[in-house]
Amino acid sequence: MKKLLFLAALLFIGITSYSQTYQKSFASLGGVISIPVGDISDAWGVGFNIHGNAGYVFHENVAARVDLQYNTFPYKETGDYTGYSLKSTSIMGDIMVGKFDKDADIKPYGLVGMGLYLNSVSDMKYQGVTYYRGDSETNFGMKFGGGVAFKVSPKLSLFGETSFNIIFGEGTANYLPIKAGATINF
Repeated sequence: MKKLLFLAALLFIGITSYSQTYQKSFASLGGVISIPVGDISDAWGVGFNIHGNAGYVFHENVAARVDLQYNTFPYKETGDYTGYSLKSTSIMGDIMVGKFDKDADIKPYGLVGMGLYLNSVSDMKYQGVTYYRGDSETNFGMKFGGGVAFKVSPKLSLFGETSFNIIFGEGTANYLPIKAGATINF
């Protein structure tokens, strides 16, 4: 019985000390640009991205997060046309695979995610008169991508990330946000 208790204590110490080699939870905030891809690139230009996420590291190489993004794309037409911007807000669940060791200075990772995209197009106006009414819809979609985080301090990292977003629905509404930001590790 003493041997079994000793073995259990040794196993507990091994597991708890192993779990301390990586950050447990994190939150990130950032933004930069978003590039339309496919059919939407015909009408809309490069826009901007704002995003935030929070996640939990389950293993030194596996994490999960909830990712919220807001992307907006301006209409390419100029002159007397105004409005008609495309906005896409996504609510995603992501699985991340990478290096989440808290002692590492550089932490590369890959990701795949699925969730909802809330898309809308504003009214198009020609010389101040509504020419085309905007519309909105909610679609299911997915993304895949990757990034790299650079440790600034034990609690703070700066990162760069990109992901190819595929929105399922009529036509193709894909985009590629190129993001930079800061991550706080808890």
